[in-house]
Order: sequence, then C-alpha cells, then structure tokens
Amino acid sequence: MATATGITYHDRPSVVLTGEFTADLASIAAAASEAITVAVPEAQVGDVVVVSPQAALGDGLIVASASVLTAGSLNVEIENNHTAAIDQAS
Repeated sequence: MATATGITYHDRPSVVLTGEFTADLASIAAAASEAITVAVPEAQVGDVVVVSPQAALGDGLIVASASVLTAGSLNVEIENNHTAAIDQAS
C-alpha cells in the first residue's frame, strides 16, 4: 500500500474540502491496483470525493475509485489496465 505525503487541504465553509497530495506508487502489476491512503481529518464516511491528477498518469494507469471508507481517511485506488507492470514516479 502506498502512503501519501505533503498533503495540504483547505476548509471552505461547511461544504468543500480541497487539497493536494503526492503519492509515490510502487510498481503496479498488469491488471492490478494499488490503494493510496490520505489523512483528511474533516472527511466523513459518505462524502463525495473527486480526484484529478495534476500530471498525466502513465499509459494504462487510471484513478479507479476514491472514497472515504473511515472518517478522516481518504482511499484512492490506482489501477493498471496495461498488459505489463507500470512504475509511475511521484
């Protein structure tokens, strides 16, 4: 499992939390995925999550899902849809 570092987030009046994080992904095998966990103290289970990478992901890598599974913790799944392993630099 990857961990994210350097997250900063901004609280907007009771509606939207925005922020950035950098993740150093391990090599992801073909047709596999990797979970990234990001601490966001204000996040609540059921919150709507939108993740948009600032830089292009490698060919075959996609953001498969993003959700708050436990309060204060964002879970992002990165999936490799390629036929070979991909090692994406942070």
